[in-house]
Amino acid sequence: MSQTAHPVSAPERLFRPDLNSDLFTGREIMKIFWPLLLDKFFIFFINAISTSLVSSLGNAAMAAVSMVGTIGGIASSVLMAVALGGGVLIAQHKGSGSTDQMNDAVGQTTMLCVIVSAMIATPLYLLATPIMKTLYPRAESQLIEYAAQYLRLMMLSMFPYSVFEGIFVSMRSVGDSRSSLALTVAINVVHLICSILYINVLKLGVSGSGLSYITARVIGCVVSIFMIRRKESSLKVRLASFFRLRARTILPIIRLGVPFSFEQLLFQGGMLIVSRYLNSWGATPEMGTLAIAAHGITNSYFSMYTAPIDTVNALATTICGQCIGAKRIDLYKKYIGNLIKMGRIVALVSLVTLTALAPLALRMYHPDAEALPLVWKMLLIGVIPLPLIWCDAMLPSYALKAAGDAFYTTAVSMTALFIGRVAIGYALCIACGLGPVGVWIAQIVEWIYRAVCNHLRLKSGKWMMSLPHSATS
Repeated sequence: MSQTAHPVSAPERLFRPDLNSDLFTGREIMKIFWPLLLDKFFIFFINAISTSLVSSLGNAAMAAVSMVGTIGGIASSVLMAVALGGGVLIAQHKGSGSTDQMNDAVGQTTMLCVIVSAMIATPLYLLATPIMKTLYPRAESQLIEYAAQYLRLMMLSMFPYSVFEGIFVSMRSVGDSRSSLALTVAINVVHLICSILYINVLKLGVSGSGLSYITARVIGCVVSIFMIRRKESSLKVRLASFFRLRARTILPIIRLGVPFSFEQLLFQGGMLIVSRYLNSWGATPEMGTLAIAAHGITNSYFSMYTAPIDTVNALATTICGQCIGAKRIDLYKKYIGNLIKMGRIVALVSLVTLTALAPLALRMYHPDAEALPLVWKMLLIGVIPLPLIWCDAMLPSYALKAAGDAFYTTAVSMTALFIGRVAIGYALCIACGLGPVGVWIAQIVEWIYRAVCNHLRLKSGKWMMSLPHSATS
């Protein structure tokens, strides 16, 4: 059927000529893109509303959630990295036409996620209070109590979330973005409803936010299993695949997942260091609480800006992974360049739209009068460079991972983190007295470093040594 037989939207007319190839059509890629965009935006939109509900409880509650968010982010990111390792393998099997191996990888990726979640969540649950006291020795006692409660509940939610994440990433890796969108809608609508019920109606405070995660993730786990077992599912996974670990499948997932996990662990560990030195900023503990709360609000709204751009990154994993599986290095290189151009345009639209809405949107977070100027400074520092730097810094990393070049991207992330947020961030925040604003200036340095390193890697061709098979045609 000819392309003119379908109505074409303005964004599709803009992007589709660069996305057409003999492996994908522009229409096929846009059909993956739109649900992914809604998926990402929906996640961050619901999280922004949930954060605003918590922020209405005061600076202590907002700071507690922000503190635990860093630790919970470590657990979730390691789990997501394992799932991403499986997702790359699944995308490569999809591109090569190995359906049985693809479906087997889905089940074993999910099981591996469950095992990893148990290894991470159990000690964090049991040691919640001493962990928070050790990490934040200057924090007020009420803040420690809130944070420990919230951490325990978040760790309980990790077990159902591990099943959900394994299946979710698998669907996205084969291009079934509609099913992954349906899962996102299900879990986040439940999370929002439960947040309102537990926090606003039942007045459960910070614990209400944690309970809403548990409820939503349990339901998401059940729905994801049901979806993947449907006859109409794009994946035909045998039940035995979830309970049988095969070395030929597990080892490639581990080979890809371990560097991803290490990268995420370092990243979230760096964020934890940021929270620690933010807590020590100023002459009083209250100023540290204010800094953490303002930083948490800014991060929450900033995620709305990056959600559309992260959609292009997720698209790169699927498209580039399948190009590698099909042994089409020429298309792999073509799509990296064209997707970066696409990401820059998406970033510009995001910048203009969300900055215009920011004065109204930031009211959702109920920021204190002292916190709001800090939030605005950090937000503007972060969003202005987005169209120029963000996609060039992040998307090549996703493409390199899709080709199996995980160790290099981990090394770049590690050095970028410690040069940027840890070293320069500390110097600007504490030594120069800029507070949380200094952290956001340091992030710009980090993005520039990532962009330079990743582009040099792609240009050198050394990443081809990491390919899982000969893919030179």
